[in-house]
Amino acid sequence: ETPMSGFYPFAFEMISGLSDADTFVRVSSPGAVSLSASALHVIDQQSSGRETIIEEDNSSDASSDRSSEASSKSNSGVERFTRNCAHCVRQRLSVLEWPRILSRDAAVKDISAGLTVCIMAIPESMSYANIAGMPYVYGLYVACLAPLIYALFGRARQLSVGPTAMLCLLLRAGVHNQLDEQDCPQSFDGLKLQIGVDQSQVCPKAYVAMVLSTSLLVGVVLLLACLFRLGFLVTFLGHPVTSGFTTGSAIIIGLSQLKYFLGYKVPHSHSVLEIVIAMVENIHLLKPAPMGLGLTWLGFLLASKKLAHTDKRFRMLLPLGPLLGCVVGILLVWQCPSLRERYSVEYVGDIPEGIFPVSLKDLRFDLAFIKKHMMTAISAALISFMESIAISQAIAAQHGYSVK
Repeated sequence: ETPMSGFYPFAFEMISGLSDADTFVRVSSPGAVSLSASALHVIDQQSSGRETIIEEDNSSDASSDRSSEASSKSNSGVERFTRNCAHCVRQRLSVLEWPRILSRDAAVKDISAGLTVCIMAIPESMSYANIAGMPYVYGLYVACLAPLIYALFGRARQLSVGPTAMLCLLLRAGVHNQLDEQDCPQSFDGLKLQIGVDQSQVCPKAYVAMVLSTSLLVGVVLLLACLFRLGFLVTFLGHPVTSGFTTGSAIIIGLSQLKYFLGYKVPHSHSVLEIVIAMVENIHLLKPAPMGLGLTWLGFLLASKKLAHTDKRFRMLLPLGPLLGCVVGILLVWQCPSLRERYSVEYVGDIPEGIFPVSLKDLRFDLAFIKKHMMTAISAALISFMESIAISQAIAAQHGYSVK
């Protein structure tokens, strides 16, 4: 006897009153019964004498539901994988976002900015190549190739990509006089390196191959850091360290360029004291024409920058000032042969024509080379990433987007 015992005859009456068709029923109560096995036979002899078989067989429906659920899960998995792949491609190839964000007004401004940067990159990149001890033409190669690749993958829309003064100086310091005797025998006296020799001048081809191989090693280090997501390590780089390195680099670069003002050669050195001593000892070789031209152009650049910041009417002098200085300087040296021949004003000279050559055969990537130049590559990779991320985040914040 249960509280629901009076319900069972009523339930059986309802079942027996149904049609003869198969009926799927599940009756459950807290008391005592569950009519839901694979087959339930209910015989109601009092009402009709007929045997009504009530069957509940959910096997076929269950299998159908399972197959449809598995199919939907498979489809959802494929769709999720496709979405993830598309998201990854969009993250890596920023060029795919151009149709969405590019407008006619933005395209006009991009063309104007591109022409300005292109014109300024010509003398600037050649100067950077000179700082690294490379021929001038290699600066043009880098200035041409790096923006083309970065435009496809880069996230910062206003970042100027290419060599920097600090990076070139760091690379020059790391590879200075690092050629072996078999690569540059002219620079050795017996088993010792000659004092005061500069291998970039004595063995230019071997030096170029060494710099290119080290640059490739820097790229490999940056690629591995990207794959293993090691960008967070830059946050542990102290600001005093980076500030001191930047300031020291600026001083050394400035002193190394003074030889073009003075008109005589100053031996290359990483010591500020040695550079200053060499300048003072040879001050009697000072030539007035290079000094006068250098001071004139330096004064013009400083004045144009100051005027552009103080008066909005002359703000175009900020990007155009260096360009005007380059154009006037080129015309002056070109139209006045006496400056080159009589007054010892140095100039760039001939630049090889044509597209950049393929240098794969000159690269070195053996284990001994990697051990020798790995620290230089890691340092250069760290400094280049730090410079790029700091500048790109600052510019992105000004223009209302983020760079990760």
